Amino acid sequence: MRTASRRIACVSALALWAGALGAQTSTEVILKSKDGSISVSGELIGIESGLYVIESHIGLVRIPVASVDCIGPCDLGSTTTAAVEPAQEPAPEPASAAVEPAAVAVAQPEPVVEAPKAVLTEAAAPVEQASAPQADVPASAKFGIHGSRTLGTFLLPNLIKAYAAKIGATYEMFDDNPKERIVRVTAADGTVIAEIDLQTKGSGSAFPGLGEGIADIGMADRRMKDDDLAKLGTLGELRDTPNEIVLGRDGIVSIVHPSNPLSDISFEDLSRIYSGEATNWSEFGGPDAPIAVHSFPDGSGDRAVFLSRAVDPFGKIETETAIEHQEYAEMRGAVAADPAAIGFLGRPFTTDEIKVLPIREQCGLVSQPSNFRMKTEGYAMSRRLYLYRKPGVIHPFAEELLAFALSPEGQQVLVDSNFVDNEIEGMRLADMSSELDFARTEPDFRPAAFDALLNDLGDAERLSIAFRFEFARATLDQLSERAVSDFAAKLQSGAFDGKEILVVGFADSVGRFEQNQRLAMARAEVVADLLSTRIGRINADKYGLKPVSFGELLPYLCNEDEFGRDSNRRVEIWVR
Repeated sequence: MRTASRRIACVSALALWAGALGAQTSTEVILKSKDGSISVSGELIGIESGLYVIESHIGLVRIPVASVDCIGPCDLGSTTTAAVEPAQEPAPEPASAAVEPAAVAVAQPEPVVEAPKAVLTEAAAPVEQASAPQADVPASAKFGIHGSRTLGTFLLPNLIKAYAAKIGATYEMFDDNPKERIVRVTAADGTVIAEIDLQTKGSGSAFPGLGEGIADIGMADRRMKDDDLAKLGTLGELRDTPNEIVLGRDGIVSIVHPSNPLSDISFEDLSRIYSGEATNWSEFGGPDAPIAVHSFPDGSGDRAVFLSRAVDPFGKIETETAIEHQEYAEMRGAVAADPAAIGFLGRPFTTDEIKVLPIREQCGLVSQPSNFRMKTEGYAMSRRLYLYRKPGVIHPFAEELLAFALSPEGQQVLVDSNFVDNEIEGMRLADMSSELDFARTEPDFRPAAFDALLNDLGDAERLSIAFRFEFARATLDQLSERAVSDFAAKLQSGAFDGKEILVVGFADSVGRFEQNQRLAMARAEVVADLLSTRIGRINADKYGLKPVSFGELLPYLCNEDEFGRDSNRRVEIWVR
């Protein structure tokens, strides 16, 4: 048995009803947990049923009086508030519905946990609660959203609340069971627009929910797999159809204590640490201290992603001595408290109290967990976040919510929630110094061709768009075909008026340099032709859509493994 950590249940941040009663007296206070380790500060608004209610930097929060000490003017006798509801931090995403980490109870008085600084994140999900769901809500108002805990615990509630506000509706949540919550959206005249069965039992639960007809939307932090097909019943294949929606992205990152001297780490080093082969930081240039390995339980989706890239490829298995955590906050707190610790988290759940280590690839390239690299899938542990739509007619609010989630307003909710949106970013060649320096060290480096690259792209900006191709072919993969259509729509909208568009092809380093140069040009021409067809010849001439090839000259990841080679078989969009 692997060691289970002491579990610290948290009292999450809470949001007050928009219709809170009356003006209240406000006073600045600090509430500290009984052991003094964590605290939250803000304006004291009142007390209800043994719960402090304060206005903090993340909004209105409620904390049991018995769990904290109040520092400051704490005269609570005359204040009162409306009812509020807890919003729970997600546990690590389960790989399937069959294996679930135990839920943390939030109703009991426990030490408070300071919320992350970013708004609308894990401890600040916007939730508002009435006394109980109404029994008379018509069936026509009801539908389900089932699946990923990572998406469903706070990101989807944030999106629902933001859309409700946009249409002038109110938002309520009921969460007697944190994995099976009810969200109600009510119009200004009191009509219930939607009552949503929000179930967060893991990505694998999205597909039976859709197949059984009880969910209109499925949430997954990984793509649908072949064995999910049977769960969909008669609905059939959803991959590569309009019913498969990429909501955004995130990634898994390796974390250590801020005092750790390492600036990056390789997958090989992580495999030695997590298999128990390496047990002291001195083996990696650190202090003479035993390494404390932290992980999540079997069934965690985050653990599955981490092990699939950092441990499994090296023929190793995770050490039995790894300390298990059920919650992101537990992992984060344990690593922050121990200079010898190492762990991993989804990037949206990191804070300044821990240090994130970029990944040093086999060939020496350093893969930063930046938004840009995640958008272009150039970070080795990035992943797409999916919403799956039930084919056919679905609830009107569900349809509107999907459209809102992909709109600029909806994508901003992802940003505010610490996830990576789909909006296009730019990067100059001058900001790619590590890739340029590495390219000069490649065995088949061609100075003349490299000078041409610097000349053509030196005054241009790379967009966070990458079209991927099958091995040794100029055939786009299915998701890239959809990305071509999306970018064509951007061009037709006038987003890049006045710019010249360069369609730049690259290849992996398998084969001869000249062959890869030709293959990269063929790929660039495929994308340029597809864009031209979609936007029309007049618009194509306006933008130029010039195909350019630089073959294997600028690898994005190492060519030593298939993951890296797949990333390098790409076409990029540059503008000037």
